[in-house]
Amino acid sequence: MSERHLGTVLRVARVQRELTLRDVERLTGIDNAHLSQLETGRIRKPDPALLWRLATVYEIDVEDLVRLAGHSVGGDGGSLTVALRALSDLTEEERRDVLAYMAELKRRRGIDA
Repeated sequence: MSERHLGTVLRVARVQRELTLRDVERLTGIDNAHLSQLETGRIRKPDPALLWRLATVYEIDVEDLVRLAGHSVGGDGGSLTVALRALSDLTEEERRDVLAYMAELKRRRGIDA
């Protein structure tokens, strides 16, 4: 069986849903040039939050995308998916607040270290 690549998986998922890059840009807020770079492999390790947005639109497994991008999914195997699915239940404003809070926690950890 051939090796799977993130860009190929994303492109196939988009084409199967009969979406253009501009359609995906409109649905996710991710610039179509950035999407193109993901599909061609010029960007190989995108942020997991970006992958979550694409997985939501394409209705594919976010953990699979995260693994293909080379990110760790954690020891328990499902915490990333649970966290990302919880984000999907929030409004856009609530998601921004959660992400800002997480960034602040990360910043504090860097100071305390």
